[in-house]
Amino acid sequence: MAVPELVGKIQAFQNAVANSLASFGFKRLNDDDDFDSSFWRRGDSRSLRFGVGVVDHETVVYLGATAGIRFEEIEVICHEASGLPADIHAETVTIAAPNLSPNGRPEENVGRLANGAAPDSVGKLAATAERLFTSLAVPFFDRFKTIQDADVVLNSQPSVNSPYLVPDYERCCRGLVAAKLVGRPNLQDLLTIYIDRMQKTANGFYFKRFMRLVTLLGLG
Repeated sequence: MAVPELVGKIQAFQNAVANSLASFGFKRLNDDDDFDSSFWRRGDSRSLRFGVGVVDHETVVYLGATAGIRFEEIEVICHEASGLPADIHAETVTIAAPNLSPNGRPEENVGRLANGAAPDSVGKLAATAERLFTSLAVPFFDRFKTIQDADVVLNSQPSVNSPYLVPDYERCCRGLVAAKLVGRPNLQDLLTIYIDRMQKTANGFYFKRFMRLVTLLGLG
């Protein structure tokens, strides 16, 4: 647990980021934990997420920003088959920005906040988070506006890992749903590839869950 001084600085950082993102229509989730923050701009069909995660080492914390886009139709279908707890459904994303830190470690792309840091450190880190938002997250949001856009990056190379959704189960599920919704002509070939991946991923741990989705989509 971060020392008390750092806890106060983290909260001040979060408040500063919340204030800067409010002008873009992003709001922090009320049920966020004390450290990690998710800022959302909700829409009827597409929602945008900018998050700041905290890796806690007691006397120093590492702040890492992420961005994602949630296509509501895809997420509803995936969660209907997933069996995952309902309280996490609302915060999943369909695709994620590959890397908000082209010249550093993504888990600390905002920076580090240490015990005894200078008084202006919080303001500087909040400014860095806002720069990442405007320079990298916003162009990502602007690039992917439709399910067709998500389908392209999830399904164009189904046999290789996707930087837009790294966890294999998450990618295969969302890729399959996107392909079904847009009427991708090679849907059956895609399904064969994803079934093979699910049989091999984590020794088949996710396979039954994935096949529930296949059945829900009327593909098996």
